[in-house]
Amino acid sequence: MTTRLRIATWNLSGRSEMAAERLGRLLGELGGADIVCLQEASPNGIVGFCREAGLTWWVSARDALDGLLRASGRIGAGWRSPRAVAVAGRGQGLTEVRGFEDVPLPEKVMAGRWDVGGTAATVVCYHAPTGAQHGVRKVEQAVRVAEWLGSLDGPVILGGDFNTPYVDPPDFAGVLTHMRTGI
Repeated sequence: MTTRLRIATWNLSGRSEMAAERLGRLLGELGGADIVCLQEASPNGIVGFCREAGLTWWVSARDALDGLLRASGRIGAGWRSPRAVAVAGRGQGLTEVRGFEDVPLPEKVMAGRWDVGGTAATVVCYHAPTGAQHGVRKVEQAVRVAEWLGSLDGPVILGGDFNTPYVDPPDFAGVLTHMRTGI
């Protein structure tokens, strides 16, 4: 038997309250989703977004990975909380939520397990650091997560804002990445 899923990924760009609710309402009007990977999810926006989109649960890296983010210096005294990734959905929630302590910006990647028609799938929400602002940390983060993904068995749902390439024309010869490699 085939299980059909509607999967979405969306950068909320830190929107909160009414602005996030409008985006959630739009997703709902477009048919909704069973699972959504969110980037730059504001604590003041995720609840309204999920309610309006018809999503029944959510897990934010900002909350679920608090210890990791404090230990890595990404949140703490005097530090504004970063806009983090989150995963939201319908039905049974995410389990075995994990962060990545060996990446430069741990609030930008989170994974967990989710039941898909009786099969456990790995769900990964990824927000690539921008190349212009974070330089080589963008590459370090991507390589570490890609290596981990390569070690997995079973189905994987990967959603994210990958912040690349810098220039993305229809002709591949004109592609230019943030790292200025040209590939």
